Amino acid sequence: MNMTKKINIFDPTEREIRCIANIHDYFGNGDLVVEEKLEVGKIYTYISGQAASYGNMVFLKELPSKWGFQAYLFEELLPHDEKMFTQKIKDDLYSKLDSSIADIKCGRVLGLEALGKKMDCSSDVQANENGCDMCQAMQDHNLKMKITGAVEVLRFAGYDDAYILKLILQNYSVTEEFVRDIMKIMQSNTHGSTES
Repeated sequence: MNMTKKINIFDPTEREIRCIANIHDYFGNGDLVVEEKLEVGKIYTYISGQAASYGNMVFLKELPSKWGFQAYLFEELLPHDEKMFTQKIKDDLYSKLDSSIADIKCGRVLGLEALGKKMDCSSDVQANENGCDMCQAMQDHNLKMKITGAVEVLRFAGYDDAYILKLILQNYSVTEEFVRDIMKIMQSNTHGSTES
C-alpha cells in the first residue's frame, strides 16, 4: 500500500491539516511567491477543497479567502492510501464524463437565457457576418470548461498528458489540436495569481 499525505481536495470532511510551506515558485519562472498569511508548521482547519483552473485549492476556517490556498502548501495529518485516493478521483471523473455524454446524447441542455446567467462566456463569442452566435459560443465555452476540469483532475491524479489526451479524445467529439491548445493554455495559467 502506497501511503501519502497529499491533501485530498475531494474529501469534504472538515479536518485539521498542516502547512508545510508558505513560499513557492507558483509561476515556474524562479520568482518566489510568499503566502504571508500562512505559518509553516501551523495546523489549520480544512473546510473545503476545489480543483480550479489556477490549481487545486484548499479553504481554511482560520483564513477565509475567495480564492483559497494551493493544496501543495499543506499536508494531511494522517496518511491515506494513494491508490484509493487516485481511484476516487478517476471514479468521480468517469461519473462526470458519463453524465455529460448522456446529457449531450439526450439533448438535455439549458435554454439560452438560463445558460447565459449560469456562465460568463463573453470571451468566447465570435463575431460573424450575421452577428454573434451566442449559442455556439456558450456551447464552446462549456466544452472548454469540461475538458479543462477533466485535465485538471487527471493531472492531479498523476496521469501524464498523453494518457489524458487519449482519454478525452475517446469521450468527447473534439480534435487533438483542440485539446492540446487547452492543455497549453492551462500550462501557462497553472502559474497564475495566488492572491488570497
